[in-house]
Formats: sequence, structure tokens, C-alpha cells
Amino acid sequence: MVASGTDPCTLSADMVPMHVTAAMDTVMEAAFYRHSVPVTFWKLMRWMNIGRERKLSGAEVVLRRFATDKINTRMASRSGTSSDILSHYINDPEYLDQDGEPGDLLRNTLINKMVALRDPIASALPWLIYNIATNPHALVGMRKELAPIAARKSNGGGTVIFGPEETGHLLYQRAALFESLRLYPPGLIEHKTALVDDVLPSGHKVHQGDNIFISVYSMGRMESLWGQDCRDFRPDRWITEDGSKLRHVPSYKFMPFNTGPRACIGKNIAVAQITAIAATIVWNFDVEVLEKCRVKPKLSVVLQMKNGLMVKVKKRASANASR
Repeated sequence: MVASGTDPCTLSADMVPMHVTAAMDTVMEAAFYRHSVPVTFWKLMRWMNIGRERKLSGAEVVLRRFATDKINTRMASRSGTSSDILSHYINDPEYLDQDGEPGDLLRNTLINKMVALRDPIASALPWLIYNIATNPHALVGMRKELAPIAARKSNGGGTVIFGPEETGHLLYQRAALFESLRLYPPGLIEHKTALVDDVLPSGHKVHQGDNIFISVYSMGRMESLWGQDCRDFRPDRWITEDGSKLRHVPSYKFMPFNTGPRACIGKNIAVAQITAIAATIVWNFDVEVLEKCRVKPKLSVVLQMKNGLMVKVKKRASANASR
């Protein structure tokens, strides 16, 4: 909805074809593979059109076709809300050719936005729910903060839906999300290449063309950065002692969405959506992770759960009383 103004209808027969979702997964897996092998190796595979590079080429065709169809439909009808990204770009002359038709830049921008908005949420939300479900103290803290808002929104005991504008300012909601992102960052590695000879703050020398891998996943578990309890899920570490605001953490220390000019373009939208969704789930339901669910990461450039998160979800009968 945010990218193209199209409701994916994932719970109906009109849902976005699964091949589009599979294509996006293939792109992420291929990107991770490219970081794992010499450049000449994957370029040779691409030239020969074999292996993962062949799958990537097929995925690119699917995504280009999907984006082109959405753009053509929007151009023909000129419909859609002004809040979705496609509506914002479709009338920008920079993204149109001399005949006023959408060009490759518009199509590629739409695909880029789709990936940037989907993957941080698809990665961060399950890990957040997993951490909350397995840490009762975090569950209590989130519900306590949501109680005043839920009281104002009470609709006779029905489900309470929280919006981004209601949860965006809540400290504990954001603290829980940031703590989950620290332990399970969507972008688990960063790959940089030195443009010129330089010396890192650590004193290590790098030369032009050197590749530098930064393990964001490992950084979140370093005692030197986060203390001896670095492996514990503790949202309170993000809140100041007087409980009035979030602690400032430098971006070079906490970088699940990267930092600087390469920061994830979907960060702010993802944070707003995730906190609202998590608040709605936490307030209305009790979530229990199944014992047979073995939570482990998927081989991808984005830290996703390999087999998803298997849980039991029960409607909270005492949601109103807990206020």
C-alpha cells in the first residue's frame, strides 16, 4: 500500500501472486551470495547464466513486469491516494521520458521502494514478537504503556487497533523495537569498499579497493559496546534513568539500518508501522512460541527466520480488566 497504493489482500483470493514475493526473496538471497564469493566468480556465473545468477535474472524479470503493470494501470487511471510512493513520483518529470511516459528510473525506483519497505518489516516484526513472547517483563512494560491509550479507545471490549500516530511517541514501544533490532538487525552485515587509502579509527590501515565487512549482528552482542548483559533482551537499556526519553546511541554503534548516506530509505516508515502492529498484537493477544519451533536465521542479506515464527495466539479475555 505504501509503495504502489495497491492492497496486497494477503488473506483473500486476490492476493499478490506468490511469485512476486518469491522473486523478492531471490533478490535478497542472491545479494547475500554475491557478498560471499569473489566478484569475478558471480560475474562469470551471470555471464554463463547459471546457478543463483540465473535465478536472479528470472526474479528481475518478474519484478520488472509487476512494477510495469502497476505503473501502466496508474498512468491509465491517474487514480490512487497522494500518500503512496508511486503517486508521488508518477507526475515528476524527472521520472518520465520526453513523451511523458514512465521510464526505467520510475520502474526501478518503485522496485527499490518495495524491497526497502517490505524486508525491514518482514524481518524485524517476527523477531520483535519472538522477543516479547519469550520475555514476560517486556510484555508487561509494553501493555502498561498502552493502557491509557487503550482506555480512550475502548469499544465495548472489542479489538483495539493502534495507529502509528498513537505509538510513535511511546518510549517503551520504541525501546523494545530498538532492543530487538540490536540483537536481530535486518541488515546483519555491511560490505564497504575503500575508495582511497585511509586509516580506520582503530588504527588499522586500509588501501584503495580493500573490502571491509562489518558484522552488525556481532556488534549487537559485543560486551565492549553493550555491557555484560549484551545477549539479554532488555528494552530498559534504551531509556534514560529518569524515564523521560530514549538514550542517544550513536549510529556507528547501533546500525541495523546502516548509517550516513547509505541509511535504509524505509527506516522511518518501517519503525512507525512495526511499533503500531506490535502494540496491537501485544494488547489484544497472548502469544506463545511453540516448543517445536526452532528459530534460526535464513541465508539472506536480510535477517529473516528460516521457517517463520510458529506461535499460538489467544485473544486476551482480560484486556479491559488489565487497564
